Amino acid sequence: MAAMSYPDEQDFIEILGVVPEVLTGEVGVTRVVLKTGEDEILSLVIDVVSCSVRLKWVKAGSVLLDMYREFVSQVTLDKAGQFIVKSVGAEFTSELTVATHPVGARESLLSD
Repeated sequence: MAAMSYPDEQDFIEILGVVPEVLTGEVGVTRVVLKTGEDEILSLVIDVVSCSVRLKWVKAGSVLLDMYREFVSQVTLDKAGQFIVKSVGAEFTSELTVATHPVGARESLLSD
C-alpha cells in the first residue's frame, strides 16, 4: 500500500484552530480533538503506519458515532473544516466526508 497523505499541523491550526497531538508511545499516530458544541467532542485519530482513521463523536458522555476505516489513502481538510477520508481496497473505494460544524458524516462506497 502506498503512503497515506494527510493534512500537516499548520492546516489544522489555520482551519480548525487546534494543534494535533502526536500520541506518546505510538509511532505515526496523530489525534485531533475538536470541541464542536456544548458537551460535544469530535476526535479524529490518524494512524499513518496502519493507514487507518478512527472518528469518534461524543455528546454529553454518549457516543453518537464511532467509525474506524482501514486502507486509507488520503485524508484532506477543506477550508470549510470538513475532513474527507478516502479509502481504497481490493474491491472497493470509499469516501467519508465529516463536517465539523454542525457535526455530520456521509459515506459513499463504490465496489469494483
